[in-house]
Amino acid sequence: MTVDEFIVNSQVLSSAYGYVPQLGGNLRLRSVNISWSGPTVTLRVDLPHFPDQVPQEWEDAGVDTAQCQLQFLDVSDLRMAGWNPPIFALVKIVSCLERRRIQVVVDAVNQESFLSFDCSDSVVIGHFSAFRMQDDGMDGGPRIHVKRLDSHLYDSLPATCEKVYYERI
Repeated sequence: MTVDEFIVNSQVLSSAYGYVPQLGGNLRLRSVNISWSGPTVTLRVDLPHFPDQVPQEWEDAGVDTAQCQLQFLDVSDLRMAGWNPPIFALVKIVSCLERRRIQVVVDAVNQESFLSFDCSDSVVIGHFSAFRMQDDGMDGGPRIHVKRLDSHLYDSLPATCEKVYYERI
């Protein structure tokens, strides 16, 4: 099973791509946010490829990478080993549990799993944006958010302590 099957707001991505791109493998994982409120786990990932048709604003800005956050709700039984971001990761749903819950495992490519947890079977996508990847592979610098409120508040990636951005989708 893939995470795509459990996304509750797929229109966020389908509006840009015309379909929902597969989110199970080869995602560049930029950050993991763990919040006691919910409790939730939010993964900030670069999508596997850039949309074929993009708004004129994106073309004018010269952006080349799409990014979003995947938020997993009602998290329990969380296990995490050390990691050094960014990494390429595989996000897998390894089993369906009782009461509409799933077990999620995140593996670093060519490494053992470093993150696993149980959660609700509802995965939410948020903070969809585009940016130009820097020469060193980092994602700093200007970015364009799809959501108007995000565009108004953030013209670049906020610091990881910005709870509004990393904990609320």
